[in-house]
Amino acid sequence: MDPQENLIREADDLLRRCRALQAAGSGPFLLPSLIESLEGLSHTIEASFEERRRHAAGFGRILTDDYEFMETSLAEDLADFVNTYAEWGE
Repeated sequence: MDPQENLIREADDLLRRCRALQAAGSGPFLLPSLIESLEGLSHTIEASFEERRRHAAGFGRILTDDYEFMETSLAEDLADFVNTYAEWGE
């Protein structure tokens, strides 16, 4: 499996986890924005390095808004994903 397919699969998995958290009525206040932003990231994997970095920076600002959420395994996985996304294909 190529790296791009891995990123897409990882984004899909993270989206499922975020939506499950949202359906359970928990998660950070900005979870809908995280989901929307993550959907955008998954559609811009082939974008230029500079564009991916801009998207990743915006996602990171949303992600780090809730310090308590940042201590969860989901937030750690989201942060790992966005770092890989930003650096992919450099």
